[in-house]
Amino acid sequence: MLRRIGLPAWPAAASAGDYATVGLQSLPTDVQPGKPWMAEFTVLAHGRTPFVDGTPSVTVSRADGGVVGTYPARLVSQEGLYRAAVVFPSRGRFEYVIDDGSYGVIERHTFPPVSIGGDGTEPAAA
Repeated sequence: MLRRIGLPAWPAAASAGDYATVGLQSLPTDVQPGKPWMAEFTVLAHGRTPFVDGTPSVTVSRADGGVVGTYPARLVSQEGLYRAAVVFPSRGRFEYVIDDGSYGVIERHTFPPVSIGGDGTEPAAA
């Protein structure tokens, strides 16, 4: 089940079940093709406790489903904040998911597709 939570500290959040929630701290806006987007996100166990022992990653796919790459994240704070350098290789529409890397069972947290390149980038409408 996918739930979206809108919190001032987290512009976007997703939950893939009862184990962990992921809250994005940064969105891929104004990202240019081939340049890294520093994805920052918080992983919380059961939506409350910072999860600091995970191995999360961000996977980027083209709109047609072809995987572009998977980018590992590293822990940057004991509040469960992780950071990954994610690269969208070209202009176009992309999807991205965050694998939370928690509890030995990786959950995939899905976020709305984005359009990269052109006269500026805007998150695509969901």
